[in-house]
Amino acid sequence: SGTAQVSTMWLLIEYNNESSNEYVTISVNTANNDLYVMYLRSGTVYYKKYTASAWGSETDTSWTEGSQPKFLTSNYGDSGRIYAVWTSGTANPYTINWNYIIMPEKLLLLLLGGILVWNLIRSEKRKRTTNQ
Repeated sequence: SGTAQVSTMWLLIEYNNESSNEYVTISVNTANNDLYVMYLRSGTVYYKKYTASAWGSETDTSWTEGSQPKFLTSNYGDSGRIYAVWTSGTANPYTINWNYIIMPEKLLLLLLGGILVWNLIRSEKRKRTTNQ
């Protein structure tokens, strides 16, 4: 809608005006409409998450950005991951880099699944040990 476009434009302008943020890009979690704003600052990719009228804290992605990263962009939206692409290097040929943010609600599912698998393996090992 028109309101979302105006709000999105305001958001991008606001982040471009922050200290030295460069290549500001925005993506949406299509499962719940949370926004992810990513930007480069001093060669590092950061992001902030916007959920139902509240900003989360700034997060360093801990990605390996390469030398002199530029031209950061992200996918429009997804229900599981937000992808980012950028270039790095000082001369042709430049390196194209990419990485992604797994959305927190997906991390919880992965964590619970991992705990379940670990418990099943442990249980199976106990059965084998007692049956020998």
